[in-house]
Amino acid sequence: APVSSTLLKAKLAFEISPRLSSYAYLRAKVKNTTGGIFLAGRVQIFMDESFVGSSFIRNIGTDEDFDLFLGIDERIKVERRQLKAKEDVSVLPSVHGRIKSIDYEYVTKVENFRTADSDILVIDQVPIPQHDEIKVEQIFIDPKPTETDEEKPGVSKWAFLLAPGDKKEFRLTYRVKYPVDFEISGL
Repeated sequence: APVSSTLLKAKLAFEISPRLSSYAYLRAKVKNTTGGIFLAGRVQIFMDESFVGSSFIRNIGTDEDFDLFLGIDERIKVERRQLKAKEDVSVLPSVHGRIKSIDYEYVTKVENFRTADSDILVIDQVPIPQHDEIKVEQIFIDPKPTETDEEKPGVSKWAFLLAPGDKKEFRLTYRVKYPVDFEISGL
């Protein structure tokens, strides 16, 4: 039996991280307007009187904002394609031996098959080298991100409204250069 039931308004948005997943995840930004504290535990979530899922919350204070993740909505289609991974190895050795460079190009397409406008947040990133001999250069991002975060270098975000039937594309290109004898991952 439920401990209590509360009706709260939420701002809904679809979060997409195409590098990690080809799905759009519905997130609700909620504010605790009840005047009381929500204790940590399991919550059952209903939207328009329909059960949409279960989640866990941490302790939520009075007037505190929190997120609820409501699962995948397959009516927002996400496709990320790698258009290029052109590899080139230098003929002449440098100070660190021969250098390999790889040009990467990705296109992400987001399409709205819902019957309503949808707030979308796309989060993508360019690799950030953790070694001085690995370089990431010639970065091109189109369209320009609506948000970047100094504490998360390489991460770009695009927030936009997508009308029913509309689609939007994002292009990301970069070059990675490193000594041939290095083994690297996460590109």
